[in-house]
Amino acid sequence: MKAHILPLLALCIFIQLASPIGAAQSIQQDMKTIKQQVVQNFIAEHPVDAKKVASLLETLQSDGLWQGVDYTSERRTNWPIFFDHYGPTAVLTRALLSPDSPYHNDPHLEAATLSALRAWLKYDWQNPNWWYGRIGGPLILGPLLLALEDQLTAEELQKGVEILEAARIGMTGANRVWVATVTIYRGLLIEEPDVIRAGVRAVEDTFSIGKSEGIQYDWSFHQHGELLFSHGYGSPFLRLNAEAALLTTNTAFAMQAESVEKLINMTLDGNQWMVYGPAQDYGANGRANTRPGTNSAYLVPIINVLLRLPTDRTEELKALRAHLENPAEHPPLTGNRHFWASDYMTHKREGYFASARMHSTRTFNTDGTHNQEGLRNHFVADGCNYLFLRGDEYYDIFGAWDWRKIPGTTANQSRDMSSAPRRKGNTDFVGGASDGVYGLSAFDLERGAEMRGRKSWFFFDDEYVCLGAGITSSGPGTIFTTLNQCHLRGEVVVADTSGERIVPQETHNLSNPAAVHHDGVGYILLDGNSTLLRTTARTGSWSDSNRNSYVAEDESTLDIFLLGINHGRTPKNAGYAYIVAPGMDAHSMAGYAANPAVEVLSNTPGLQAVSHNKLGITQAVFYETGELSGAGGLIVSADAPCLVMIRNEGNALHLTVADPTQKLEQVCVALPGHYTGEGTRFDPAHGMTIITLALPSGGHAGRSVTRILHTH
Repeated sequence: MKAHILPLLALCIFIQLASPIGAAQSIQQDMKTIKQQVVQNFIAEHPVDAKKVASLLETLQSDGLWQGVDYTSERRTNWPIFFDHYGPTAVLTRALLSPDSPYHNDPHLEAATLSALRAWLKYDWQNPNWWYGRIGGPLILGPLLLALEDQLTAEELQKGVEILEAARIGMTGANRVWVATVTIYRGLLIEEPDVIRAGVRAVEDTFSIGKSEGIQYDWSFHQHGELLFSHGYGSPFLRLNAEAALLTTNTAFAMQAESVEKLINMTLDGNQWMVYGPAQDYGANGRANTRPGTNSAYLVPIINVLLRLPTDRTEELKALRAHLENPAEHPPLTGNRHFWASDYMTHKREGYFASARMHSTRTFNTDGTHNQEGLRNHFVADGCNYLFLRGDEYYDIFGAWDWRKIPGTTANQSRDMSSAPRRKGNTDFVGGASDGVYGLSAFDLERGAEMRGRKSWFFFDDEYVCLGAGITSSGPGTIFTTLNQCHLRGEVVVADTSGERIVPQETHNLSNPAAVHHDGVGYILLDGNSTLLRTTARTGSWSDSNRNSYVAEDESTLDIFLLGINHGRTPKNAGYAYIVAPGMDAHSMAGYAANPAVEVLSNTPGLQAVSHNKLGITQAVFYETGELSGAGGLIVSADAPCLVMIRNEGNALHLTVADPTQKLEQVCVALPGHYTGEGTRFDPAHGMTIITLALPSGGHAGRSVTRILHTH
């Protein structure tokens, strides 16, 4: 018996001793795999520009410094050392290592690359703007050190590690992802698994939903406080997290499946709803809206990485990529979505995209003037309503347009644009109701004595309605509502009592126009307001809103279409009502204006409501408890301020309700007739059905609730 037991004990002891060794070897192999992937990703990030490399080699001095670069600069933005030394060093490294490069393993290039890198390690330049030292520089340096590790001395590598250590884990949102990524680079360089794990954990920490910054419960993204920033900071957040997830897949450092799922949800249920073909909604881009060349293309490489991760939403990702790359052949998904955490609604149809961006006591309008950007962003969330049919309607217009006349906004035209633009709203009745197909938004806008008004948007299929009521100002300056301000494209047609006519390129003060048509959009004026139409060239400069050296200081002149309503000085309870019809041709405009598909049922400071007879939809904004009636009597009543949408679908009635204040626990809505369904109670004495709807709370407060009712 002992003869059998002794070999078994020896085998058990061997397994116990060998297991830690095997595990350590496995982790070493995982680190090697990740390191190789970091280098490969770095090489593949950009194609090699042989002419650029030749120019850099020609201007690089023997001391590793480039001619003409101000190495003493402390400029907080567009720091020359970052752009003209760190960046070029990466360009040389990529050219040296890329198999497709004409300079691949070239000895002269290798010596030059190492000379530039050693100068970086030697001088370790500093800048008053912390971002360059804690994030920007280390993000570039990490892959360079991993790629050139074998050509550097132990002392040089140690100096590189010290520079990377400046990226201390902390901060929130995209900033935290950046420093966590550098931490992973540092862990790979010193071959310390615990440092890599700390970086991965820090990355996954940013996936916590519902904090003031980061991913929100509605899949929008916040940065710099409660500020919608799904494009600007959301772009690197998605990209770096997706790359980190891919780097660590099938290793001991792999992210949790739940974390990957959140990235994909943010992409498809958040950012996808904020783009249309080549365009991104500039309202979701913070101060980055003042940077030239912004578009939706940033999502394509992110999707390419996400498609390499395990997910059951592969086909959706592929469909989004196809739309971004070829929108003419691949239309967008359609529907309506309200982002209650960000006071923002988007509405997508196959032929157009529209949005409404607001701000409240819960959210900021912009992130201020960080790094001398966004200097004129005062009104970007005062009811901004972008409209895209192709995606180029506003592309790079911002150097020449009037920042007091942002599409959709009602604003004081005497506003001091040199003042700080960042603010939270003064009211909490700001929000939207959506059933996923149609929706409405409401905005109780208040800027003290400067201006107050109540604005709402009602989104359907072929049109949407914009209402304004209670517009009042006791301050100086003219109050102006902008219907649109975009590139002037083609003829502008005006319809009024004298018929239809093409107007010349000049400024027109229109009296009681019925409609205006421009670039495939009909604007139907419903209330007889005097209207300003300007189809002239306008001159401005990007430097008015962005004083960085990467934007042109020279003035630019563009032909711009501007349509708006002038409420005059110190208006009291002024209003507006108009329909926007994307895709309408000019010949149909006058006929539609004479018999619009939508009826305005109420436009007062207490109640704004419309009805779409063809679709069988009624939408109402109850700013106070009350009831909505039409020609046939009572339509709906509510026992609290709320948003209500009623949609008839055959024998069913879809009732959607939302609380813009995000404070109510429930709301009761009454409808004439006898209906059955969840939360219903019939009152036979009055022939009414009362529907009690429990409202979401916590991170979902403000989200819409839909009930399907059936005729009894």
